[in-house]
Amino acid sequence: SPSSISPSSASFITMPTSVSVAFDESILASSVTASDLGVSGTCATLPTVSVANVAGSVVTFTLNGTNCNDGETIIISALGSDVTDLSGNIGANNQTATYTSDLTGPSVLSFSPATSTVISIPTLINITFNETLSAASVIAADFTVGGTCQTLPTHSISSISGQQVIINLSGAVCNNNETIILTVLNSGINDTIGNAGSGISDVTYTIDNTGPRISNITPNTGAPPTAIAVSFSETLNPSTVSLADFSLGGTCLTKTLNLVSIVNNTVNIEIAGGVCGSGETVTITIDASGIVDTIGNAGTGTSFVTYTEL
Repeated sequence: SPSSISPSSASFITMPTSVSVAFDESILASSVTASDLGVSGTCATLPTVSVANVAGSVVTFTLNGTNCNDGETIIISALGSDVTDLSGNIGANNQTATYTSDLTGPSVLSFSPATSTVISIPTLINITFNETLSAASVIAADFTVGGTCQTLPTHSISSISGQQVIINLSGAVCNNNETIILTVLNSGINDTIGNAGSGISDVTYTIDNTGPRISNITPNTGAPPTAIAVSFSETLNPSTVSLADFSLGGTCLTKTLNLVSIVNNTVNIEIAGGVCGSGETVTITIDASGIVDTIGNAGTGTSFVTYTEL
């Protein structure tokens, strides 16, 4: 019976041109034919088989005429039931091996953190590729750092494991709205069988170290309305917005405020209560210091609007 096939199942840039099948005992050479090695798979052109050599318990077959595109396969089946030992006993069982054509190099699947707005530049960036890398092929020169920050960080490789590379960034000094761009030069990075990647991949981090500011209050004049919309300079973290951020003043003492909704960068406030007398005022003051954007920056400044009953 066949005990092993060499090469065993694997991916190849160039498909094997010969296969050695080891049996568990010496083989009668005259019993071996090309049909004892079955060939199937998805390759555009599957190889033809011929017997190259029989030596003891090992039979070597030649594979001719293979033509495979990327990702296609050849499946080799060694048929023990057609081979006899030196005493004429017919074998049993089969052994199979699958060869996969791999003609493309690694490419980046994802960055973590992904492109985003951040309070501070991340110090560690996890880059995941679509296949296992040759660790020896990955060097610091495969990565470049650019952007608009006043001091760009230095970079180094923190670790390489399987499909992942972790890059360390240190020393960045960035003002608000400045950027860091990490670029991967895929052409310098190989997979485990020697295919080089192609093209470039990059991730951009934009500094945001300022909180939301009040940009507009609607309406901002006239008689006391039944509701107002307060817009901020950026999207808010709704869990940080409360009625305590809005205070009510003026000479009209019959009004109350209710928090209705928070939609992206806008807070909707209801003004409820009785009718104000002529000339009485309603003043609403907004304190942005308790309101936070989606990445954790607290707001700054206060603003107010006064309405006068006609």
